[in-house]
Amino acid sequence: MTQDNIPEYQQVADAISLCGSELNPSEWQGLILGSICFHLKTGTEPKLRELMFGARNNSEEIQPLMELTYSAYRAIMEELLSAEDILELMVPDDEESIEYRTESVAAWCQGYTLGLLQKEKFSIDQLPPDAAEFTRDVMDISQASLGEDGQENERALMEVVEFLRVGAQLSFELIYAEQAHPAPPSVQ
Repeated sequence: MTQDNIPEYQQVADAISLCGSELNPSEWQGLILGSICFHLKTGTEPKLRELMFGARNNSEEIQPLMELTYSAYRAIMEELLSAEDILELMVPDDEESIEYRTESVAAWCQGYTLGLLQKEKFSIDQLPPDAAEFTRDVMDISQASLGEDGQENERALMEVVEFLRVGAQLSFELIYAEQAHPAPPSVQ
């Protein structure tokens, strides 16, 4: 994906604010990536508009966010398919407080999980084993909070972001490979 096609954090924040959605930009990107994996795994088109929690249904107010969402959906899909670069997570810059960045990473994880598990009859256990394990880890990370050591928090947050980047790419690739070469029916 070319990063040119992905909106900036503040651009997404402005569009979210305009329509009154309860999302933050990190959660928004996580929702999109989870929705891509959901679509690939189930063949069901994700209901992206319904996932814009709290957004007013006024088409003029939600239109900028939906345009960004569909554009980012395509761009993220292209990047995941190219596998040239690992996806950049949409998290606040390092100038922001460690607390805010940690909350945003946790929100990204919540969004990813909600995007992936948006259908009641779909469960983590339907994913390839490594993708299921990653998703369980993402669910745990969504509950993240800070410890007392500031320097250790910075290092841990960097490691978590890298884990999420690589894990999301790998999960996509595992799901994609499974769809390209479906597993044989299990022997009962």
